[in-house]
Amino acid sequence: MPIDKELKSEILLNNIEKTFTKEDSESTGLYQTGNPEASIKIVASMRDYGEVNVLLPVIEELLKDKNYGVSIFADGPGEKILKNKSRFKKIKVEKNILVNIANEVESANMVLVSQSVNSGIDNSLVSTAATEAGIKAVTVAIEDFPGGGSALNNVLSSKNNLLIPDWQCVMNEESKKAVIKARPNLDPKRIVITGLPNFDKINVYEKENTRNEFREKYEVKENENIIVWVGGYGEVDSESLKIFLEGLKNSALENYRLVIRRHPSDERSKEFFDNITTDFYDHLLDTSSESIDVVRQSADLIVTINSTESVKAVCEGTLTLLVIIPEILKQTGEPNFTFLIAEDGSTAVVREKSEMVKTLKKVFNDEKFKNGLNEKMKKWKVDGKATERVVALIKNKAQNNQ
Repeated sequence: MPIDKELKSEILLNNIEKTFTKEDSESTGLYQTGNPEASIKIVASMRDYGEVNVLLPVIEELLKDKNYGVSIFADGPGEKILKNKSRFKKIKVEKNILVNIANEVESANMVLVSQSVNSGIDNSLVSTAATEAGIKAVTVAIEDFPGGGSALNNVLSSKNNLLIPDWQCVMNEESKKAVIKARPNLDPKRIVITGLPNFDKINVYEKENTRNEFREKYEVKENENIIVWVGGYGEVDSESLKIFLEGLKNSALENYRLVIRRHPSDERSKEFFDNITTDFYDHLLDTSSESIDVVRQSADLIVTINSTESVKAVCEGTLTLLVIIPEILKQTGEPNFTFLIAEDGSTAVVREKSEMVKTLKKVFNDEKFKNGLNEKMKKWKVDGKATERVVALIKNKAQNNQ
């Protein structure tokens, strides 16, 4: 029997631990695609770029099958992207978006979410499926970053089992271990190693051609290294960027070109970064017309606090340096995040400001150190079939839940 709308909202509000704010409610849209008469209905959510990149390939593959219809709750970057895709139709929703979430989940076979640190919508969907009487939807979560399946430990905690998905897709064995540690109440058999769909387009065989074309286009000399800073947190990045640049200036490295790439959600002006990089004017490359994929594949070194691009770089065999200074991490809201590519020795790491100069010199001048990183990176190679495996799991669980 359908549950009273007011009761639905009350159930949701009591179970998402205030992660879904009034602003979220006002900015979230409902989109539908696929066969409206489909026998299998999936409800998903998309908020940030990470969620879109990991879920959209899966949904687009599912839509090749006319037995599937998909409803997506989206806001922010997620909605911006869906608005520009003609096959996704925006639906008029109730004033209280939580009621719409409950209504959609009530008739769904499956709830599909990513594991983003900014996922109030995800938690609403999962908690709806878990708490409402008579709901049959199975929840499947896909991490959008290795270790992302454990990143929501503060929200998806063992003390609140209602918010733990039925099935968790992870990148590799290291990711699975991180989730098991973070969620002791989730059956390890329900944590499935599929790879990550947002990494399927990585092509290490194209890397050399891309790099050569890039260097020729930007007239990078043969003896010059391309160092790329990739933003991940917006304002919080500033301090790490300054520490990196100070270390670079004091390292006595001369033969390099420097690229600064902001996170897509970073709204700070070009002038802001120009002021920070004034002392590096002769080394800077303006790559604003290039995709981040081209820039990453052309780099000799990627530097960041935490970014999906750093993992992609490791998967491609590019040297990477993580600036994970504890005092700065506290400002990100993820002070205990597990950096799997750092923990297993696949990247260089700076944990103290004083380590920056020494670490940069090791990355470029210590062959033994570089060879060690290159050897560790080998196990992060991807085969481009993650979407295929995730879709197979989804179809199996959805069809069994009809």
